[in-house]
Amino acid sequence: MNTLVQETIQTSLLWLPRERKEKMYIQDLILEVTRRCNMACEHCLRGNAESLDMKKEIVDEVLKHCDFIGSVTFTGGEPSLNIPLIRYFFEEAEKPGKLPASFYVVTNGKSNQYELATELFKWYPKMGEKGICGVGLSVDVQQEDL
Repeated sequence: MNTLVQETIQTSLLWLPRERKEKMYIQDLILEVTRRCNMACEHCLRGNAESLDMKKEIVDEVLKHCDFIGSVTFTGGEPSLNIPLIRYFFEEAEKPGKLPASFYVVTNGKSNQYELATELFKWYPKMGEKGICGVGLSVDVQQEDL
C-alpha cells in the first residue's frame, strides 16, 4: 500500500473517539470498497484505477465506534470487484445489531453481476428501509457490449 493511502486511512481514523461517552450515529456511511476498476472511462472522477482494496480492519473500526448506521453506500472503483468486503461488512454489522437501514451500490455491470445481486438480495430482507435500497447501473458510451 502506498504511503499516501496509508496516511489517508490513518487520518480518516483519527476522528474516531478512543473512549466514548455518547452514542455515534452515522446517517450516511460511504465505503470505497476498492479502487480497482475493469474500465478506463475518460470522464471518471475517481482517476486511474489502483490495485487497492479496503481492508477488513477499516470496517471493524467503523463498526466498533458507531451505534447506528442509517444507510451504507458501496463505491469504488468498481464495487463488484470486492464483493467479499461487502459481504464482510453486512456479516459484521449484523453481529452487534448495527445493520444499516438501507444500502446503495453503483456498478458498471461488467463483472460479477450474479454474485453481487445474490449477496445484496441475501441482505435486502433484513433492511429496515427497503424502499430506499438500490443498485444503480452506470451505462457509459464505452459499454456498447453491455
